[in-house]
Amino acid sequence: GLVWDDWYRHCEDQARGALALLDARQAERGERPLLGERMSQVDISAVVAYDFARLTLPDTLAPDGAFPHLAAASQRANTLPAFAQTQWT
Repeated sequence: GLVWDDWYRHCEDQARGALALLDARQAERGERPLLGERMSQVDISAVVAYDFARLTLPDTLAPDGAFPHLAAASQRANTLPAFAQTQWT
């Protein structure tokens, strides 16, 4: 009763929009990091945001196939020990 549905949908739309923007940028960059030639905080934050969306609201925020370039970046990043050792379950 304390959740305003319109605001909730607005926040979800913003989150999906951000993921779509990151996905488009990753598509432009291919397998390279989002900025520059080395992984930076931008890449870490993008992967963490994508992984969190997939974990918490996979059907609404990040459905299967919605962000294929972020998904690929997540797969690459999560093979690194720093990511693999801190995965949510």
